[in-house]
Amino acid sequence: MATEKYAWKYCSIGGMTRVSIKSGEDIRHLGELDQKLWTVLSCPVAGLEFPEKTLKFIDSDNDGRIRVKEIVDTANWLCSVLKDPDLLLQGSDSLAISAFNQEDPQGKILHDSAKHILANLGLEKDSISIADTADSTAIFAGTRFNGDGVITPASTDDAELKATIEAIIASVGGSADRSGENGVNAAQIEAFYGACADYIAWRDAAEADKENIFPYGEKTEEALAACESVKAKVKDWFTRCTLASYDENSAASLEMSTAKISGLADMDLSECSDQIAACPLAHIEKDGKLKKVDPDEVEIAVLGPATNIALAVLIDRDTMKHVKRIWSMGTPGFGPGNATPVSEFNVFIDAEAYELMLDCGSPITIAGFDLCTGNIGLDRYELAYLESGSPIAKFLTQATSVILQFNIDTRGEHMVDLPDAVAMAAALWPGFVKESVRCHCHCCTDNSEVYGQVIFFQEGKTYEAMPGAKSINADVITAVDSDLFTERFMNLIR
Repeated sequence: MATEKYAWKYCSIGGMTRVSIKSGEDIRHLGELDQKLWTVLSCPVAGLEFPEKTLKFIDSDNDGRIRVKEIVDTANWLCSVLKDPDLLLQGSDSLAISAFNQEDPQGKILHDSAKHILANLGLEKDSISIADTADSTAIFAGTRFNGDGVITPASTDDAELKATIEAIIASVGGSADRSGENGVNAAQIEAFYGACADYIAWRDAAEADKENIFPYGEKTEEALAACESVKAKVKDWFTRCTLASYDENSAASLEMSTAKISGLADMDLSECSDQIAACPLAHIEKDGKLKKVDPDEVEIAVLGPATNIALAVLIDRDTMKHVKRIWSMGTPGFGPGNATPVSEFNVFIDAEAYELMLDCGSPITIAGFDLCTGNIGLDRYELAYLESGSPIAKFLTQATSVILQFNIDTRGEHMVDLPDAVAMAAALWPGFVKESVRCHCHCCTDNSEVYGQVIFFQEGKTYEAMPGAKSINADVITAVDSDLFTERFMNLIR
């Protein structure tokens, strides 16, 4: 028996006969309508007086156009999930929960989803509206698992898991879930644990080769940070050198201009650190190489921790070997320490750096803190004399007031010791150093009570427990001309 055809109703619009869609049954049978009776066979998704979001849902192949088959498929789906397809023609912006056809699998899903949405929104009603479904963030706010593949800290009550999720977000980044909360997805979890595995492998390798991977021990990270802080400046210098290589006459324009230097001349240079930092790292060379000077041209006075010297050694040990001599105010000499019983402050601050300096291959002279005992220093009478002297003398007494009070409190001595001045005197004044001993010096860098202690193995002495000869790496001053120091120092500042 032939299937009975659906009885369509027709109307006239603008002199043209058209099918009249008046009921849900008309919508249900759209697939049976001959395409010759359709007014149009396709339309664009964009640019129509119709919600584009809805049209994109209908456009199942995402080609930007809607065709007859997609309209028919949509009509069939709507009629299957609703008990009464006549509801489609009412134009209402809400739908009763009971209107969903729970006998249809997708209708059941829509029914349960609608109830879930209303529950999440805290609404107690028997219908759901377009407005209820518009704000997905509000719908999923407070939900632990919403099917978006993102796990938030609120997804668990376990404190350790919460901390893990927060650690992943902090290290590799997070993703916002449907509730608007920040969480992590599968890719981010994989990236985090992959990074953890890489870190463990790196730490294991470091344990096996500490000397090369952690040359500064626990302070290696600080040393790296120091290198990173000048990285851009070094890159700037090489870029300038590259430009100068195209035309050697251009080097002058890439230097610090005379006009800019003149502009700083009348200013307090201690307040001009930003302007000075903007200058090139060094003289621009077209070959991009820092000039290695003759050994007799450069001497370095190290009056604080040796961190910068160590960094220079790490960057270019060969260049540092061309230094004529390093004058170090460091170590207690052959006396007690002032930072700990066995270590002096400048060494204690960065013992790893001091050990690297000792091993750099440059000639080194050490002026220990023990040289500041005795007659070298400013006693109460000399300080009183300076207070009535020149502006420089008055400034010196003010600048050393903290040291004076420290010596009074800790040693009971009304005096100011001048270790930096003593080291500079050794470097500048011939005849000031009266005696010194050649030594192999070793700085203790293990994290214990002896950290920062510098051990002197004196040339010509035999140590029964350490019979092997050690290479000489420094001259340690043991005696200076205190009268010469006092005379010249007072003449300079009074």
